[in-house]
Amino acid sequence: MKGALFALSAGAAAGLLALMGIVTTPLLPVAAIVGVGVFVLGVVRPAWAVYLAILLIPLETASASFTGFGLTPTELVLVTAAAGWLTRRLLKGGGSVSSSLTLPLFAVLLAHVPGLFLAVDRFVVIKELFMWSACFVLFLAMLADQDRHTTERLAGVIAASAAAVAVIAVAKTAGSQQVALQAGGIVTNRATGSFASPVLLAAFLVITLPVQLVFIAIGRSTAVRMAGLAATCLSLLALTLALTRTAYLSLAILAVWLMVAWKPARRLALVAIVLFSAGLLTGFNPAGSVFNPGLLVQRISSIGSTESDSASLRLQTWKAAPKMIEDNLPFGVGAKNFPRHAPDYGLVFDVGVPSNAHNTPLVIASEFGVPGLIAVAWLVIAICRALTRSLRLTGEPEHSLAVALTGVFLALAVDAMTDYEYGDNAFFLTLILLAALVARLERVATVTEPAPQPVVPAGRKLALA
Repeated sequence: MKGALFALSAGAAAGLLALMGIVTTPLLPVAAIVGVGVFVLGVVRPAWAVYLAILLIPLETASASFTGFGLTPTELVLVTAAAGWLTRRLLKGGGSVSSSLTLPLFAVLLAHVPGLFLAVDRFVVIKELFMWSACFVLFLAMLADQDRHTTERLAGVIAASAAAVAVIAVAKTAGSQQVALQAGGIVTNRATGSFASPVLLAAFLVITLPVQLVFIAIGRSTAVRMAGLAATCLSLLALTLALTRTAYLSLAILAVWLMVAWKPARRLALVAIVLFSAGLLTGFNPAGSVFNPGLLVQRISSIGSTESDSASLRLQTWKAAPKMIEDNLPFGVGAKNFPRHAPDYGLVFDVGVPSNAHNTPLVIASEFGVPGLIAVAWLVIAICRALTRSLRLTGEPEHSLAVALTGVFLALAVDAMTDYEYGDNAFFLTLILLAALVARLERVATVTEPAPQPVVPAGRKLALA
């Protein structure tokens, strides 16, 4: 009887999936099966479901054609993995999810709530709140995981995913004709890789590059160190094809930090300087068929220029954004609603309406208002305190990872001055999992922190228990 019921249920499910494929898209049944599998994985092995979501980021360009609902593979996996972990949590409980970052991140989610009532386009607010909440659940899943190897594995998966993204960027762009216009202010055929824009690609590679460097210096084996070196070289090569000026500024700050705070980085920098100098003297360019060094120099030299069209559009957006903020105090216009209000402030250009204010503080203030600014400021302070404790109190390999993560958030601070990438769910997932690494390192620092010694008044002896 049970066998008959199982066969009947399986047949009904298969028929339903086939019908769904006929009505919508043939890939929808596949997506449904994948979703069920990831849900089960999220219940049984939550960390591995998170790893899968990260490893699927190179497939970001596959979206609506994959599910029929506009979800990318990464988004499908992160949502179902979050549902799986919540189910596991309700049924079995688990480790602690408390950290100094948990409440600030939750406050960032709460900053979306006014937009549910005030935004012109409420659907995009609901969608971002839903996706960010799923990412937050995966952050909690990483905190609750008690396997001491999870920190290293998560860092390794992030580094590997970034390497795959870099390979795709190089493969898609290498050999194409890149031409600089307006004294380097605009370049054609810039690499986008797995993302929608070169800016997103560059920001993703910059925040994952320090994690790759860690495996070069303190990898457990020669194979791991060589893999880290290959991943780093691929990421740097892809960055030369993305030609994003803010990314180069972020890299400069990152390099200075690593050389000051991390001894292995000084050796790596010395080797890089020797190789670069030898290349300049001999004219040897091993990647000559991939990128043009002269174009890279021209692009970097245009960083301070305000004469290009892109710089002009940014300046106009920055001037108009404060007025939008003032007119929509205290709660802002709602997540991703900046473009709906931009025409009211004269922000209509030949290339269209800007998608955001191209400055993270301005985007937070205009879309999330005062609650958003308070939540983000709280989160920044919490991250700074957690990293400071990790740098001061952890040993290896946690200390090296803490140095790298500090570099990640320094680079993000530079990037925040001219860009805002957090509307992309794959980028936000990567960032929140990097924050999970920070929280896990802080726990290690808390365990190793010496207990405070009792103060004994002068002239008295401490009684023995």
